[in-house]
Amino acid sequence: MFICYGVDKYYLSTHLIINFSYTISDMNPIDEYDKTIEVYPHRLVFLCPRQVNDKTQKKIRDWLRFIEDSLDGEMDKKTYPNKLWQKIMEAIRKQDIDPELLSEIKDEAAWEKAKKRLPKVNKKEGVKEDVKE
Repeated sequence: MFICYGVDKYYLSTHLIINFSYTISDMNPIDEYDKTIEVYPHRLVFLCPRQVNDKTQKKIRDWLRFIEDSLDGEMDKKTYPNKLWQKIMEAIRKQDIDPELLSEIKDEAAWEKAKKRLPKVNKKEGVKEDVKE
């Protein structure tokens, strides 16, 4: 999932302006008959909480507003009486790890996992290289 935060309009490095609240990419190829071939079971979801508009579906709009409200770390429980929102807010409050450090930890964990997995994949494919940092 990719979340755009910051200014009202998010600019990609390709100089395109993102002007949507959400979009979904299924990453599946489309053949010459306009038939989608389901080879990739996952979906990539782009969320832009500051771009909520009247065409944003209600369920998605609620989540995007919640995300936007959580960005500054100041959330009022009265605004979100639903038990699900309350649980999520409590989980956010309990998380006392600095977001930058948490990101670094996740990146390092993913890298360690990839280093362990890659030799097995290479062995199956006949590649004899070791992964080094």
